[in-house]
Parts: sequence; structure tokens; C-alpha cells
Amino acid sequence: MLLASASPLFVALPATASPESQGTAAPLEVLLLSSGDIDGPAMVGDAAGSFHVFWIENGTKVMYAQIGGDGAIANGPAPLGIGGVNQKHSPALAIDGNGDLHAVWIREGSQRCLMFYAFDPYSDPDTSDSVLAFDDSYGTILCRSNIHIDDPANPAVVADYNGNAHVVWQDKHDPLGDRWGLEGIRYAMMEPNWTTGNADSPIFDTLLTPDPSRATHPDIALTAANEVVVTWQDARGSMVELAFILDTSGSMSSGQLCADIYGSSSSPGVKAIASGAGYHVLETIYGLNDIDPNCQGHQTNQRSRTVMLSPADDSGGSRRLHRTIYNGQSQNWGAQHEDWGPGTTWACLSWRDAAGNVGNLSNPPTQYDHRWNPDATKFVFPRSDEGPKGGDPSQQADDLQTINEAHDSCLLGGVVVHPLSTTSSASVNSHMLDLANCPTGAVSTSPRVCSAQTDRLTDVGGSVYSVGSNSMLSVLIDVANSGGPEIFTTVLDPYAKLRDPNHVRGSSAHDESGGAYTEDIGWGGTHGNHFVVVNDTRITEDYAFSTRQQVDLLSNGWFEFVWSDSRDADGSSPSDPHEVYYKRVDISAWDFSGQAGGIDIGSIQGAESSEVVLTPVENGGSAVGSRNADVHSSQPAFVVDNDDLMHVVWVEHDAQSTTNISYRRSTDATSGMLFGPAYEISEWDSEKQGAGNQLKLVDVDEHDGQPPALAVTTDRLRTAAVAWVDNVPCDGISPASGEHICLRRIQRSLVILEPVNGTGQLVFEPGESKSVEFEIDYRGSASSGDMTTHLDWISGMSTNWDISMVVGSGQSANTLSPLDEDFQISPGATPLEVTITAPSKYAASDPENHLPSLSILNENDGVLNSFILDIALNVVHDIELTAPQGSIEIEQGGSGLFSVNISNSGNIWEEISFPSTTTEAGRALWGLPYGWSINFVDSVDVLNGQMITKNLQVRVPDFQDEGSVILTLMGTSTKASQPSPSEGSRTTLDLEVIVVIRRSGNIVFELWDTEESVNPGECADFRIIV
Repeated sequence: MLLASASPLFVALPATASPESQGTAAPLEVLLLSSGDIDGPAMVGDAAGSFHVFWIENGTKVMYAQIGGDGAIANGPAPLGIGGVNQKHSPALAIDGNGDLHAVWIREGSQRCLMFYAFDPYSDPDTSDSVLAFDDSYGTILCRSNIHIDDPANPAVVADYNGNAHVVWQDKHDPLGDRWGLEGIRYAMMEPNWTTGNADSPIFDTLLTPDPSRATHPDIALTAANEVVVTWQDARGSMVELAFILDTSGSMSSGQLCADIYGSSSSPGVKAIASGAGYHVLETIYGLNDIDPNCQGHQTNQRSRTVMLSPADDSGGSRRLHRTIYNGQSQNWGAQHEDWGPGTTWACLSWRDAAGNVGNLSNPPTQYDHRWNPDATKFVFPRSDEGPKGGDPSQQADDLQTINEAHDSCLLGGVVVHPLSTTSSASVNSHMLDLANCPTGAVSTSPRVCSAQTDRLTDVGGSVYSVGSNSMLSVLIDVANSGGPEIFTTVLDPYAKLRDPNHVRGSSAHDESGGAYTEDIGWGGTHGNHFVVVNDTRITEDYAFSTRQQVDLLSNGWFEFVWSDSRDADGSSPSDPHEVYYKRVDISAWDFSGQAGGIDIGSIQGAESSEVVLTPVENGGSAVGSRNADVHSSQPAFVVDNDDLMHVVWVEHDAQSTTNISYRRSTDATSGMLFGPAYEISEWDSEKQGAGNQLKLVDVDEHDGQPPALAVTTDRLRTAAVAWVDNVPCDGISPASGEHICLRRIQRSLVILEPVNGTGQLVFEPGESKSVEFEIDYRGSASSGDMTTHLDWISGMSTNWDISMVVGSGQSANTLSPLDEDFQISPGATPLEVTITAPSKYAASDPENHLPSLSILNENDGVLNSFILDIALNVVHDIELTAPQGSIEIEQGGSGLFSVNISNSGNIWEEISFPSTTTEAGRALWGLPYGWSINFVDSVDVLNGQMITKNLQVRVPDFQDEGSVILTLMGTSTKASQPSPSEGSRTTLDLEVIVVIRRSGNIVFELWDTEESVNPGECADFRIIV
């Protein structure tokens, strides 16, 4: 299938069968890992570049294999030797920070048990003997009696940084009877004991979804603080519309049905249960032959509404069905009390008429039509104890015709029919099975096998319920939870709960006292010791089917997820084809205070991205009732690697056997919204991961299998791998028999750029040059030919650094000028020498740390491979001021000299500046009293290893009092961006000036007048100031 442009955020490109031509991804050879009856597989990658694969084979064997970094099998495949001969299924696998593996699966027997096994995959002393002998820890998480089918189911596991495992699964376990038999999400923490070999459960079986809604297919991830992020699909937020077509011949009573819908003194109705849990049930109860079924308190005695129901106006009550449809025409004659076949046709043609008009445009041949809500998942419930056209006898020609007509009308409208039988008659129940599934042409109550070769032979997707006069509330609750689910998440803090003094190790983290399930909600972390730190939060918004989410977290705290969604199809039907969508949410913007009511993430600006479709949306989406398996894309798997790049794989379905596995990777870790092209990684025609040879879609969520296994190694190469179950032996050539595990590694690029020796960590002294020898490994085949490439050096380093690069060796060596000059590489290894010269001691100023990226690009500027170097420039500031004589005497009004030594013991040339003596700020740094003056240089240049001497003259005013005055000389490196004494880029020297009394000219006589006229016998006075 071709990918069309579906979003302005990225360009969807055609799926490419041979991505090697672009050089930006390199699917390697396909490995046939195992054959037999396969369940799984599950897979993780590790820091050594290896992949670990875990699966169930032939129903009983728990199998393991290790694939080395070179693609060869390093250990296994072999059984782990645990669990005995019981039937097993649903494997899941995680890896912790120590490289230990944590596996879970379900074991059948007298009880259905969820099992746990942790082991060190590198502890097997002999990997060549086909016997696995690991250091391990084994235990049972829980066991259930077989009261419910598939209880527990769909486990997922993640392992934390402490080496413990966190497990989630879906389960109908309901000891209080509050959840009406619906699946819920449960959690347990597992702690391996490597000494005893027995695993422990410090937090036991804990319910995460106490509300009565269907919650299934959980996934799990970890934050950097070991908080657990759980996601699942939930009926909350969904909407269903139920149209009941009731036989009014007199043998039927509507009282119990009305009580099941609206409630009674003894039991709540489905409306109240749904409203309390957070999903919408729209209902209308029609009585045939223009008779109101008379639901007490809800009877209208009116015919069908002209306005559709909605969440704000959600009840049609009981009403009169005026006319039904038979043979394409309105039945305007005769009694129709028991015409539940034509009544069903009327209900479905009210949504999509025979001309293909839908919704309010639908115009069936009746005066009054039912107006369906287009966003609701639509169900019709015909109820009777006799034949579909005119009652008994059944199996007449008109009975067969009306069932065929109703079947086709509902099938083409994507409406699910659930007939309600109140009889044991095989012929009547056979009609109902023909309507709910597909007509067989024979009277039978056996399960229908619908070939889907034609519309008539396609399954409508319904079930026949034998209800009699008994309550059918459980049936209605089940259907009410069958609308388009939404994706929900919750955040847990298990380690906070373990610090709770009231928590008993090995007990649950929820409470069942008082007859209700109560979660432990509140602050965790450093603020509290509660378990649920963010309660159930909805992270998708659409009435379509949002299912099978896969989640992972980025290093910056955002979590990202992909899921399968039918929003590009019209009609909100379980049979609508899906596409794979992507979205990211910033949980760091959330308050982890418990959030009992969940978080409205739409109210937090910037806390979520828009949805991005990753798979082709063909012809603008699917029409109502198309059921087109050829355009169905689902079963996604999702991994975020250590570079925050996203890897997605999914199943491209097909009505025949041309199903394919497709892979796609993001190209930009910053935005998270830029994806490269999609690659087909299984080019041969076959059934894959349970998909293929399904001519028409029936119930996507029920029939879709598990996703392929996807993993990425945590070594520098970040190699991805996909493993899946195929019905041919992984090459499309070998004879097909049974099931096979196919595994294909996907290198990030055909071109690998690696240093020959060392890690790329370089420490430079100023002016020093160092060379790094790289190898460009072009892993194309010999027939691939040369590739035109160029280098891209992104560093943020100043021009004081000098970079030169030489490609090739000997006579073929080529110095690149400029650095991004094009050059050719051939399959094999090409040497590359990168020489880096640090800034000279004159240009260097501060210590520097850089992480320059050296990338090799193709001629279209596509990044083939990158390597990040770790470069440090060691700059040492070590300036010092000394004086041979630190104290001098200066007479009042006199001056004196200090001899100051200025030395530089660092490794760069320094310009050392001194404070101004004329500004107020500078004088304050000197500590200069009023009237004092200094004569000293403003700055000096000092080579490393050099000392120079400068004279500092101090002048003291004559009015200065005698005594000691301390002056401070501060020298500062002008090169240092943040000079400080601790880094040697600033230093001070205290100089003492002892002011003494002036020894000469220190007595002064002042007279006002030096002459006086005196007569004989008179005296004269001279006033002298001393």
C-alpha cells in the first residue's frame, strides 16, 4: 500500500521494499529462529548489542534465544526448563539496568496462573550445549480459579533501576461483585531473590480500575524516578446506541427489559451504571405494530424522533415502530407484531439506506425513521419467541428473505445485531444466528462459520442471547462496554507505598473494606507514601475505536505512545479498519498529588501534542460498513531508544495473504513528530502475526492478534530488531508448514562511523593537536556501487579550534576542503582521520567542554550515521601577586613605592587587569582613603611560566592621621568569563602603609599682618597661629 500525505507535521512516503538504496536504514538478513505452534514472541535489546527472544512453543515449552551483535545465534534456541507440561501462552519480557531479564507468561491447569521468571542471560556456563543454565529467580505472581475465561490475560512487564519488576494484566477478578464481570487492570510488583531463587511480591495483586468499565490490553513504562506509568484501553468516554425491536404479539413482556435499562428498586439499570462509570448509553425501545412497549416512567406513546440522541439528550424511551421494511418496501398493511426481521431491516436502513446514504441523509422507504447518532457504536436488539416474518411457523420463504435482507442491511451499515431469544425453538434460534452472524441455508444452532466470500456470507459480528424472562442486565452492560474505547493512563509510585508504615509487605495496595474498592491516592515521592500519584487520566479524545496502545518514555520526561485507531473511518463500528497513530504527552507538567479525578490534559497548555497518523489513509478514509481488510493497519509495537528516537512497527493487513510487517523510525528526537519512510521488512506473501486471509473485517479489537516484537539495543549502534510469527519459513520460498518465528535486525544505517581505537574522549592542552582515526564502514553489497557522501561537523566550538579531515589513505588520501566536500565510499571500510587542534595559549581563555557531532550524510543530506566526541580543553588559571616588602612607612604628605611581582603559573597567556584608582568603585576595591592616590599599571600581559615586576607608588595627603592603612591590590584575568580566586583567575595582595608624622616643615607660623605702626609709649600685638 502506498502512503499518502496525512499530516502537515511530516511527509508520508511510499513504503519502501529496499531502503538500502537510501542508506538511512539497513534491514539485514531474515533469521528463521523457530518453528512449531508459536505464541509470542517477546524481545528486548541490551547494552552489548544483543537481542533476547522469549516465546512459547507448541503450547508447553518456554523458549529462549540470544542473538549476538553480529546477527548470529549466541545461545539457544532452547527451553528454559520451567513450568512443566502445562499449557502456556502470553509471554512478555523486560530488561533491567543490570542486564537481567524479567519474563512473565500465563500457565493453564486446574488454575490459571500468572508466572514470573528473572534470569541473567550471560550466566549460562556453556552456550553450546543446548541446555540453558542461568542464575535465576522464579515464582508465581497469582493463580485464579477458572471462574472466568481469560482471567488473567494480556500481561505486560517492565523492570526498574533497582532490579525489580512491575507487572500489569487484565482480569475479571471481582470479589466484591462491583464490576459486573468486566475486565479491569491489575498490578503486582515482583522482587527477585538471587540467593534463594524464589521471587517475592512486595506489592500483591492490586486493582487499578475500580469503576465498572471494560479495561483491557495494558502496557507499562517507567519514569527516571521509578514511577510506573500504566496505559490501557477503557470503555470510559465511549458511546453506544441501542435500538430494541420488541415483539408485541402478547406473549412477550417488556417489564424486565425496562428494569434492566432504567433500573428498579432491586437493581440499578445499565443507564445508571454507565453514567456513573463515565460512558454513554443512548437507547430507544420500539414496539412493533405501532405499539409502545410501555416502559413505566419512560413511555412516550410516540413514533421515532426526528432528532438524534446525544450525551446531553440520551434517552428515546419506549416508542411505537410505525412501519417495517420488507423486500425493499415499507410494509403498510397487515399486522406486524412479530415482524422482528423487517423491524431490524428498518433500524439498519435508517442509518444507511439502500442507496448508500448515511445518517440524516438516509431515506428508507418509511415515513418514520430512526435517527442514529453518527459517533455512537450502533446495536440492534430484536426480541421475540417466534419467526422473523409474521411469527410461527418459521423457516418459511418470507422468513429467509427478511433475515437475508436484515443481515445485509445491518452488515453494510456496520450495525451489530444481538437477537434476544425467549424460546428454545431451534428453527427460530437458527434465524437469529443467521442474522447475528451469517445465513447458512440450513436450520442449525451450531456456531456459524462465515467465509466472507460475499456480503451475505460475512459475519455481522453479533451474538444471540437466550434471555427468557430473566434479567439481561449483564448482557446490556457487556454491550454498553463494547463501544469505541479510549486510551487511559495512571501513574503509580510503588516505592512510596513500600515506605508506608501501614503497608504489609505482600499485600495489595488497594482496600476492599466497606464493600467497595478504594485506591490509595495521594502524594508519593518525597512528599508522601501513597501508591497512585496520578489517577486515571484520558489521553485520547474521539468516539472511534482507540486500541492496543504501546507506550515508552523520553529522557526529558515526556511519554509517547502509538495506538490503533478507526477515526479515519465513518460510522464508529467495530468492523471499521484502523490506522496507527502517534501522540506525546508531557507528564512533567502534571502534579503528582494523586489527582483523584484524573487530569484534563487539554487544559494544560503545551502538555500534549496533536495526533499524527503513521500509516497510510487510503482514499481519504473508509466509508460506512466497508469492512475493508486491505486498508487495515494495526497491532503496533513501539520503542524509544537511548537517543530518544522512536521506532514503530505494525501489521499491514490484507484480505488475501499479502500481509506485511512495516517499520518506521523518527528522524528528530527534538520534535518527536518527524518520521522517516516506512519500510516493508517481510516482502514475501504470507500470513503474519495472525493477520491475512480475512476477506472482511468483523470485530477488529477482538480478532487482531498481538503486535510483532520490537526491540532496540542500548549500545552505540542502536540496532533495532523485529520478530514475528509467519506461516512460511521466513523467506517466501521454503515450503510452508506450521508457524515460524522470523527475526530481522535493522541497522540504523548502511553506513557505520566508528573510531578505530578509543572512545572519542579527548582532553587538550592549549595549542595541542590530536588525531582520531575513524572507519567508515559501508555495509552495502558488492553490487551496490559507490555512494556519494559528505561529512557534517556540528560543534558550537569557536573558530580558535582548527579541524581538518582526511578521507582515505596512501595515494587515495583526500584532505577535505571544505569539510563538507563530497566524496565517494565503496562497500567496505574507508579510513577517515580527523585532526583537532586546540586554541593556542594566546587564544584560550576558559576551560571548554564540547560534544561535537560528526555525521556522514548521503547526497540528499540524509544522515547516515553520527558519532559524538567528548572534547575537553584544559585551561589552568594560576596568577599570583607578591611583594618583597609588604609594608612601608610614608610621611604625611609624602609618597612611597612597593615593588610588586606578578606571576603566571597557569598554562595560557594572561592579561591581568587592576582596578581603577580614579573611580569610586575602583577606589573601594583598593581600600583608598580620601585624598590618597595610586600610580600603577592598568594591566599587564604575562606569559605562562613568567613573572614580571612593577612599581606601585602610593601618595599620602598631609592631613592623613598617623597610623596603619591596608591597601588591597586585586589582579584579575581578563580572559576568565567568571574570575574567582578558587580557579586562580583572580588574586589579591594586601599592602600595609604606615603613615608617620612629617619630620621637616611640619611646624608652620601664620600671621594676619606682619607690620604695625606704633607711637612712642604705645604697645603693639602680633597674633601668630602655630
